[in-house]
Amino acid sequence: MKPEEAITLFDDQHLLVMARCYLAMINNLTTQIRIMEEEIKGVAKFKKEFEYLLTITGIGNILALTIMFEVGDISRFIKA
Repeated sequence: MKPEEAITLFDDQHLLVMARCYLAMINNLTTQIRIMEEEIKGVAKFKKEFEYLLTITGIGNILALTIMFEVGDISRFIKA
C-alpha cells in the first residue's frame, strides 16, 4: 500500500496522517532491509543446505543464513 492510498481507510485526519507516516516508514525500512540482505549475501559463504532452507515457507535469505551459520555441519545430527 502506498501512503496516499491510506485516505480510503480513515475518516479522521489525524489517523490518516499517522497511517501515512507509518506506511512511509515501513517502505523505507523495507528498502534498507533489501540493501542489507544483498550486502550480506555478497559476502556469505553458502552451503548446499542454504538452498534447502529457502524451500521452507516463511524462511527467507537472512533466516536461512542464520540457521545455516548456527547449525554448522548438518552431518553431526543423526539421520531419522
